[in-house]
Amino acid sequence: MSNAGTRHILGEEALRTVIVWKLRSSSAVKQALKSFNGLLEAGAKSGSWCCYTCTVSFLRTLAVAKPDKWDRILEKGVNRLKKARTPDGRWHDFPFYYTLLTLSEMNIPSARAELRHASKIAERLLKRYRSDDRISRFRRLGLEVALNVV
Repeated sequence: MSNAGTRHILGEEALRTVIVWKLRSSSAVKQALKSFNGLLEAGAKSGSWCCYTCTVSFLRTLAVAKPDKWDRILEKGVNRLKKARTPDGRWHDFPFYYTLLTLSEMNIPSARAELRHASKIAERLLKRYRSDDRISRFRRLGLEVALNVV
């Protein structure tokens, strides 16, 4: 991933975090929300962004920022995932665990449908990550959360 992509994702995640923590009144957050709305005007109304990982990060932030017409844009993004389905329960080119996490936080039927698509592989992978190292714990948590939503 490029430095620009990394910065974009970190910015999206930071904005999402302050919204979840209910810090919208800060002038910096207001400016960040204004910039996020600018992203929508710049072309993200399609529900996607420059790359697959940035698209997931964008959708995750969109689901909590809820700007004008956010629900339609979110549906377009989830529909893009649906079109990228693979037979094994993943999505072509989308980061699997980050996508699971994002979908598990969306309270819309189409996101639950995508989680059902991934449920068989999630159940199989859950058996693989039994150790207590950090990566296994993170992946196990993501898989469990995704399976609990379905």
